[in-house]
Amino acid sequence: MLEGPSGVRAGMGFDEFCSYHHIDLKDAYAALASYTELQPGEVLYLSGSLAEGLGNTKSDLDAFLITDRTLDLPTHGTIIIVPFEACIIDLELWSTSKAANAITLLQACPHAEERDPRLSLRFRHGDLAFLHRLLVGYPLTENHAFRSLQSRVDSRAVSRIIFDQSSAVIAGLVTDIAGLLQAADHDAAAVLAQRLLGFILDAVLAVQGNTNPSQKWRFQKLRHLEAEGFPYALPPCLTVPSAYEYFLSLYLMRDLRRPDYIDYVHECLRLARHTLPWGQKLFCAHSPFDWIAERPDRRSIGDGGSLEPGGEPENRTSGVLGIDDELQCLPMLEPEVTAWWQRGDVILYGGRGKGELTVGEIALEALRYFDGKTTLGEAARRLSTITPASPRQLAQAITDLSICLGSYGFLDELEGQSVDTRTDVPL
Repeated sequence: MLEGPSGVRAGMGFDEFCSYHHIDLKDAYAALASYTELQPGEVLYLSGSLAEGLGNTKSDLDAFLITDRTLDLPTHGTIIIVPFEACIIDLELWSTSKAANAITLLQACPHAEERDPRLSLRFRHGDLAFLHRLLVGYPLTENHAFRSLQSRVDSRAVSRIIFDQSSAVIAGLVTDIAGLLQAADHDAAAVLAQRLLGFILDAVLAVQGNTNPSQKWRFQKLRHLEAEGFPYALPPCLTVPSAYEYFLSLYLMRDLRRPDYIDYVHECLRLARHTLPWGQKLFCAHSPFDWIAERPDRRSIGDGGSLEPGGEPENRTSGVLGIDDELQCLPMLEPEVTAWWQRGDVILYGGRGKGELTVGEIALEALRYFDGKTTLGEAARRLSTITPASPRQLAQAITDLSICLGSYGFLDELEGQSVDTRTDVPL
């Protein structure tokens, strides 16, 4: 086996597994055919972790049979254990109609459709697992029929369902965590934030093309993608040397003590807030945020106009920040604030006023710095690397954004302010 990051050995595929166990797949096929009394026209195939190159020496051979017969064989749950000396063979049965129904349900959910992510919850885990295993399967019989079924499964649509299911769970977890923070139960909030982090990773992997709904492969998938190269640019909140090491350290809560739990929780909440609209736009509009795509003509403040007052960008050397900008820390967002991308806009939800606020993509990026620690000047300088505006212009725009966020109840410490009637902001 090859070695991956940190000396971790890469997973096994069928060939290496068979070589290690001195197995010929013809013998495995013979065992399956004999035990099930395989009939002509029935589709038998192998899949599972070995088909994805994620297996190891302790893996099972996972087989699937599409048949309309009822097999009178002992089962372990939904799995038939097939006698085979060299290793365990797990066999799962799917009827022709059940397989067709799963594919038809998927075809009714195109990957680029804008929709409520909660609609994805009608897909059972077993249906998604079946569709994934069909996509990565290795046929032992009826190759043409198998390939015909496989061609009807849009892998991007499967990824979108996983992304939407993760998004729906994330929304609920954010609300739960916000309640725990309000109750000052930081221990419980940190435990729940760790669970939230797992679903954020699921969403990131789905955008990158993962179709496997099983959570146990999260980190192997991320490690493999990082080694091979991500198909899509990661969300801006993940501009880190190694996404794998970043997620792993957060998930394991490395070097965290109880006083650090609150920072850990808010870091996970920020990740959720920025990952979801990034993924939604990539699925629905097939493009990253405009400034990530380096399209200066689209680097706008929002519905209010361009970041270039008077039509010409201000000389950067003249955009000097004042002393107050360097000392003033930006306030913290309400924990429950969530961002979604829909109909070409970024929409904020979850403020105390329970209203919605439309912001531009650069304003969403600015929200990363509303953490109670980053100064206005530091935020303006960071944003100046992705817009043609000077830090001084950006400092004023961020100040305006802060006022608008406060009026909608999106800031943690600005309770009691009247609600502004505006529905968009100047970033």
